[in-house]
Amino acid sequence: MRIRVSLVPSEEFNAGTAEVAFVNVECGSGEQILRWLGHEAVRRMEHLASIPTSTPSLVPQAVSDATGIVLDPDTVLKEVVKDGDAVIVRFGRGPEAFTTKWKDRPKPSTVRVGSHGLEGRDDPARA
Repeated sequence: MRIRVSLVPSEEFNAGTAEVAFVNVECGSGEQILRWLGHEAVRRMEHLASIPTSTPSLVPQAVSDATGIVLDPDTVLKEVVKDGDAVIVRFGRGPEAFTTKWKDRPKPSTVRVGSHGLEGRDDPARA
């Protein structure tokens, strides 16, 4: 499986929304997750631009489909793309990767802790 990755600076990094580079990434059978693809694409861009990789200076902020919809970075590649598809990776200076949230991201549950330990969990899906 080969994926074309357009690399676009994030809003915090640069006001531009145009592609600054693209790389083709060979993904084998597509068992990797989108998070891997984002890091691999940014690493390759840094290599092509001769940016030293001893200390990562750029990190992926989001992976989007070709229409711009932000995807869950923990999704397996072959579940959302097929050979020859294109995705967009937004990148910035970090320090934290994947700060842009994806559509329909689940809300975290909250845990109630009392004097005797764990008392229960609030599931936001049931609220």
